[in-house]
Amino acid sequence: MNDELFDSPVFVKGGSFTIDEIASLRDAIDFLEEWPVELQNLPYETILRA
Repeated sequence: MNDELFDSPVFVKGGSFTIDEIASLRDAIDFLEEWPVELQNLPYETILRA
């Protein structure tokens, strides 16, 4: 997989007190793989497939 960096990173709230930086497709996949099972609903599935 090509792990080129995005033009601008995306910052997302990763927990109660953390902010995660997503700077590449690999970062985005890693973030989604750590998503809590109880929150894996239709929007999650749509993002994962995209």
